[in-house]
Amino acid sequence: MKIDLSDKTILVTGANSGIGNAIAHELLDAGAQVALHFNSNSDGASKLKEQFSDQCELFQADFNNVDEAIKLFEDVLSWRNTLDILINNAGTAIMNSVNLDDETWIKNWNT
Repeated sequence: MKIDLSDKTILVTGANSGIGNAIAHELLDAGAQVALHFNSNSDGASKLKEQFSDQCELFQADFNNVDEAIKLFEDVLSWRNTLDILINNAGTAIMNSVNLDDETWIKNWNT
């Protein structure tokens, strides 16, 4: 059974790699219009854009900056005039020990 998402606009945060990239690929295969969010590296999201150029668009935002997060949603709405589904996948990898200073811990939590 094939799912048809051709009438849906979906924002996938963290779509550059890993689970977010795989989810975005499946949604594009199902016909969705997909907003591909990335933070600083767009290599993986750009490959999806090359493959599905008429179905997706790239959007950069650093979620550590509230203004950039707000602008992301505004830009997606400018692109498609609607947003049906949000896949809130973006995250951060904690590469330090558990003994983080308060500022770093809060930054990781907020992302």
